[in-house]
Formats: sequence, structure tokens, C-alpha cells
Amino acid sequence: MDPISGNFILEQLLSWRAEIVEQDLPVKPQLVGRLPEGLKIKNLQVTPSSVKALPADAAKNKKTVLTTTPIYLESISDSAQLFCKIVAPPSVQPVEKRWPDVEVVIWKAEAPRALVLVISFATGLAVGALLAWQRSGKGRDLQSEGR
Repeated sequence: MDPISGNFILEQLLSWRAEIVEQDLPVKPQLVGRLPEGLKIKNLQVTPSSVKALPADAAKNKKTVLTTTPIYLESISDSAQLFCKIVAPPSVQPVEKRWPDVEVVIWKAEAPRALVLVISFATGLAVGALLAWQRSGKGRDLQSEGR
């Protein structure tokens, strides 16, 4: 085939076009460090959860995951809404001109209600017993003796 012919150029363009395939790649938050003592993550939401990208030939066969800029857990003390950038390998490019911003929402886990109720119930029993003891007159005897 003549390298200058239109068919050769068309075949080359088609083979080059076949190599560029859009992929929907997942976006995972990059969590760094640990949450402060007593806190747990109840739920983590990433929006968008995936973006369209153009991976190079070498990256097509790998399971590529995009990450966000780091989120430092030590600085989180309550539920939070953060806006991050996407961090991608150099071989992966966005379909659009630039990567979209990513919203990461972190909900902290609440203290279990059962524990609060048990503490309240136990405190109520202790206060009730103390009041009954004082009403019985025994509490006054101890006060008069200086105990």
C-alpha cells in the first residue's frame, strides 16, 4: 500500500482513535492519619464517585483509581463537608479540559443511645436511693455526728 494514499492515512487515524478509549474511573478519598479519640466515621460520600478519563495504553489494563488530595483526619472533630482536587497518575488525563472538584462529606458516628439511657437510668437510681436514705432519717444522723 502506498504510504501517501488516503486509505493508509485513514487506517492510521482509525487505529490511533481505537487506542483512545474513555473509561469511567472511581474516585476514592485519600484519608490520612486517625480520627481523634472517641470518633468514628459513620458514612463517607464522594461526589462525583467516578469521572470519565482517557488512560494511556499502559494504564488501560491496570485497575486505575483516582484519589483526592489528602484529607487529614486529625483535624476533623465533627461531621464535615470538604472540597478536594483529583490526584491522577500522569498517564491518565481528564476527558474535559480539567478534573472536576470533588465533594467529600464525612458523617461522624453518634454515641450509642443505649449507653446514654443506661447512664441516665443508673444515675436516676443512685439519686433516688440517696433521697430515700436522707428521708429515712439516717442521713440526718450522720450529719449531726459530723460525718
